[in-house]
Amino acid sequence: MKSRKSMTAYAVLVNALHIVLCIAIYLTRIFGIYDYTFSKVIFFAAEIIIWFCFGLVYALGMNNTSKGNALFYAFLSVLPIAIITAACYMLSVFTEQTSSQWAQFYFIGSAVNFFNRPAVILASLIPQSSYLIYAVNIAVIFILSLIGALFGTKPKKQASEKKQASEKKQTETNIDKDISETDGTGDKNAEEE
Repeated sequence: MKSRKSMTAYAVLVNALHIVLCIAIYLTRIFGIYDYTFSKVIFFAAEIIIWFCFGLVYALGMNNTSKGNALFYAFLSVLPIAIITAACYMLSVFTEQTSSQWAQFYFIGSAVNFFNRPAVILASLIPQSSYLIYAVNIAVIFILSLIGALFGTKPKKQASEKKQASEKKQTETNIDKDISETDGTGDKNAEEE
């Protein structure tokens, strides 16, 4: 249970850091800095680094991380935005042209646009649909979280194997020492008789 709470905490933290990145983008747009391709690439690279590093930090911070836990962490990290994006898509498909329904759509749609702002550079690569860009961004985030978590499990596994080998060697050394002490005691008892 504790590992699930920690996993959720890491997922909340990475999403909060992503929101801070989105706020930074918003602030740079106010000052007119964000309109350059270079800044868009920098913010997309920052998104990539954030999600990969948090996957890595999650895996290194947990005691027992397996590939299944890494997959679940990546899924849990993107679940909120995936649900909101799916709801936004459904509303855009099924809404009529009345103002109240469009207001409901934009209430959710603005959150989706805000969250996916670092991936705006993908719009030049994928000119089809904004929802396709959102899906690609969510897939990139999922894959990067998973790769980061899997990279973190490898050092943990190696450290665990080294620790087990060290403990096994120590146990064998202690057994050999006990056997030699027992043999020596047995000889002393035979000499006394």
